[in-house]
Amino acid sequence: MKVQKEYGSRGVVVVGVTNAEASAAQGFIDDLGVTYPVLSESQEVCDAYGVWFVPKTYLVGPDGKIVAEGLDSATSALKKIP
Repeated sequence: MKVQKEYGSRGVVVVGVTNAEASAAQGFIDDLGVTYPVLSESQEVCDAYGVWFVPKTYLVGPDGKIVAEGLDSATSALKKIP
């Protein structure tokens, strides 16, 4: 959520993905105060991006390309976005 607020104006968009049913995920989403979109029941998306566990972090740049995978790499890459 902090990332979306801090970097959203620079083209960074946060999207959550879960293979759980929407009703099962919604309580967790609400408890955390998540304000970005979350795709639920998205096994196809999870398979496409190799999400075998959650949370999984990808940083996708303004051009739509994945520029970092994993929290440490994403944090480092975020600092380089103009």
